[in-house]
Amino acid sequence: MLFDINANSLWQQIVPDRLLGRVQSVVWVLSWSAIPLGAFIGGVAIEQTQDITLVYRMIGVMIFLIAFAFSFTALGRAEHYLPQEAAEETKTKG
Repeated sequence: MLFDINANSLWQQIVPDRLLGRVQSVVWVLSWSAIPLGAFIGGVAIEQTQDITLVYRMIGVMIFLIAFAFSFTALGRAEHYLPQEAAEETKTKG
């Protein structure tokens, strides 16, 4: 949920208004389509390992690694792409 709020705020500031609906719809389709796939993969992983704690630990590590990897991409430096006024507001609030 925390990532979703930050990502939506970022999209609203970076994406031009005329394209915002299209971008949001593509993001929603991709993210909602991944839910059943993730549930299936998680179920198979739990069945194979017979250890739900291990699976949840691995998910936690994967989330951390994905967030860490994104910090080195343009998304990690998103404030550089914002208009100057919005970037200053973001720095003073954060």
